[in-house]
Amino acid sequence: MIQISKGEIQQQLADAQATLERNPEWGILEAVGRCLHWLRDPTAPTYFRQAALAYPAEKLPTITGHLTVGNLYRLAGDQMQAQTHFTQGYQQGLSPDVQENPYTLQPVLKCCSFLGDDAEVERLAQRIRAINPTLWTPAFYVE
Repeated sequence: MIQISKGEIQQQLADAQATLERNPEWGILEAVGRCLHWLRDPTAPTYFRQAALAYPAEKLPTITGHLTVGNLYRLAGDQMQAQTHFTQGYQQGLSPDVQENPYTLQPVLKCCSFLGDDAEVERLAQRIRAINPTLWTPAFYVE
């Protein structure tokens, strides 16, 4: 079971909020959202949504960009936007050059996991292990 220290989270929140005043970028918005989430504050989704909207446009067209923004929307409770980004990340992962690179396949696998496609997650995990057996992949078993 995960044990959290409310005092540590509150200190991290105070630090993140102070940084946010000087630098309102997506990563700081996400940090505030995560602290509020751990503290069960109902305003956390607002920060995740703001972080998704503030994510740099030049990074968004990448698989990792779609995974990141999809996860932020998921945490914000916007499942439709999350699904859209996870789907776009997965579709980018279908290109042959991505299918040969275990490092770019890992975020594709995560997109599939968030989409709930367990069979594709297992296929991608097997592909990653076949290319590079030393990389960690989740041990999913689909029956």
